[in-house]
Amino acid sequence: MTEEQNAQEFLVEVAKRAPLLEALDERPCTMQELDDDLSMSRSTIHRALQTLEDHHVIENRDSRYALTGFGQYITDETATYRTKLATSRDLDDFLDVVDEADIDVPLEAFADAEVTRPQPHQAHLGLKRIIDLIERSASLRMFSSIISPMYVDVAHREILDGMEIEVIFDARIVDIVRSEYAEKAVEALETGRFTVHVGTDIPFELFIYDDKLSMAVHDESALPRLFLETDAPAAIEWAEDLYRSYQADAWQFSPDQLDQLRRTEGNLS
Repeated sequence: MTEEQNAQEFLVEVAKRAPLLEALDERPCTMQELDDDLSMSRSTIHRALQTLEDHHVIENRDSRYALTGFGQYITDETATYRTKLATSRDLDDFLDVVDEADIDVPLEAFADAEVTRPQPHQAHLGLKRIIDLIERSASLRMFSSIISPMYVDVAHREILDGMEIEVIFDARIVDIVRSEYAEKAVEALETGRFTVHVGTDIPFELFIYDDKLSMAVHDESALPRLFLETDAPAAIEWAEDLYRSYQADAWQFSPDQLDQLRRTEGNLS
């Protein structure tokens, strides 16, 4: 057997024996304890222990099997890999979008994220949750490539009530704001609590609240595909860095453009 084949066999064995390694990660165990704890036959456990011992992943200490230093490292890395794999599966639609936008995502930071997908007759479930989170927050930073009347209504109301909102709109929806929401945009901007930047190629919706973040992915028809939220500090830090990077490449809505909006509002009245 070649060295490459040996390495492949080892990787397969480690992946297959993850439950056994996790048990030994908690404490050294006897053969009987492993037999009691694991959903494996005694003969399978025996073979697995022998193979792992041959690879120096575990060792026998006074009839108790324990991880070696190498085995501890292998067990930790296997657990990380399994977490990343499970998270990747949960975030598949989101990862498709960020891959196209060339955005790096720290998967471990989203391991405990709550993921919601639209169900029949509940296509806007994520939208309702976003509105709920906006209403609970004192401030919001967000970027978006779509605009919803429900977002506009709640954001307008909350800004007039004292909330501070910073937003980066994709340039493709600025004309929609001008033509359909000019009056509310002017009112919000005049409070000084609503800051608008305009960017390009915004890949998804990002919302950073007081102590939580949420993201939403839509298809080409602006129909929701996936909504997620998390309060993991590492995920929030990633989101804040991402927001700042898009903000740095965007331009801020100017007083002249506010005057233009006022004129638009007057023409629509």
